[in-house]
Amino acid sequence: MKDIKNLTLFLLIFLYVYIANLFTLGIILISLLALSMDKIISPSTSNPHRHLYLILIGSISSILAFITILASKLAILNFAIFIIARTPLLMMLNLVILLIFMNVIILPLLAEGAHFLKNKSIKGVLVLTLVVLSLSTVFIQGYSRTYSLGMDLGHEAEWILDSAYDFFDEYITTRSLFVSEVEARKVFSLQHAVFQYPIADIYAFHVIGVFYKENYALIAIGTGLFLVNYQTETGVNYVKEMFSSIEWNINYNVTPIKKQTVIFTSFGGNLLNATVSYFLFNESDIHSISILWESNWTINYINLYGDLKVNILKNYLVVQTVNITTLRSHGVFWSYFYEPKKPMSFWLMHFMIFDSLTSLQFYKYELMLIGILLIILNYIGIKPRIIKREQGKIE
Repeated sequence: MKDIKNLTLFLLIFLYVYIANLFTLGIILISLLALSMDKIISPSTSNPHRHLYLILIGSISSILAFITILASKLAILNFAIFIIARTPLLMMLNLVILLIFMNVIILPLLAEGAHFLKNKSIKGVLVLTLVVLSLSTVFIQGYSRTYSLGMDLGHEAEWILDSAYDFFDEYITTRSLFVSEVEARKVFSLQHAVFQYPIADIYAFHVIGVFYKENYALIAIGTGLFLVNYQTETGVNYVKEMFSSIEWNINYNVTPIKKQTVIFTSFGGNLLNATVSYFLFNESDIHSISILWESNWTINYINLYGDLKVNILKNYLVVQTVNITTLRSHGVFWSYFYEPKKPMSFWLMHFMIFDSLTSLQFYKYELMLIGILLIILNYIGIKPRIIKREQGKIE
């Protein structure tokens, strides 16, 4: 029974040494585990080969951690690019050196040093310091477990404006664009309720384009929603789909000779829903053209990875008003109004189920918190009381 208990403890140590290696500042967590070794494994179980066991644990943990981190990188980067590029290779070389240093040198040395350190006060201060640093490391890195795909709305705006050539190619050319603008404001932010890591940022935006050729003027005007997605360390997009609806109204002072309304939707990384109208005017006898665009967007729901539906945004309208005026002398003026005026944050409490590699990287923070909690409980005496209760020696 004693051997089974010791084996279980060593496997637990191995698991947490392995998980600690997956952190950027894993050396702090490794140091905490090393100094707490005597508290986890009683001195009576020590033997002359203890340091060899620690080196073995460190070596296997290093190998598994390297494979895990490499697999995570390859999940994002193409294998050929990864092999050819010099920077990833140098990163992996530095990683190998760091893993060997932490697991084969630091772990056994600190564990053996703590074993022979008899001053409990000094040892307690060291452990307390490392506990504080470890908790800070886990919470700070836990907040950064997702990575933004970046704001590439400019590319989407080009796609919207270039669509004008598909419908009005007989009236305008690629040199006809006189002025354009795309403006975005963050309206919603989704974050996890406990660790507060970002899940998605949603922007309301408008796009304007004015094209001139001879006596013709083409005005593109519309609004939309743009969701900036976040990825895990293995490149899994947190949000899969966004479903929204729009109610819009258009007023103009001059009747266009031709008009076209187009709905734009983009999938993949970042998500876009937009509605844009194109109005063609003959300016021969027109001094000015004014268009007022009003829209109310509703985000019905978004689908997270694993088809987890989030519909808390459906009760919050995104109101947009865009007003544009063009003069025959090629002067263009516009104004806009957005509601809500300030971003609104929403906190989600949910549990995501990923593939095994992504789940390990994503939930290593919670796993490490459990390990730190076990160490804290051990130091404040929870384990001795449990053992006494089992032996019937509670006073």
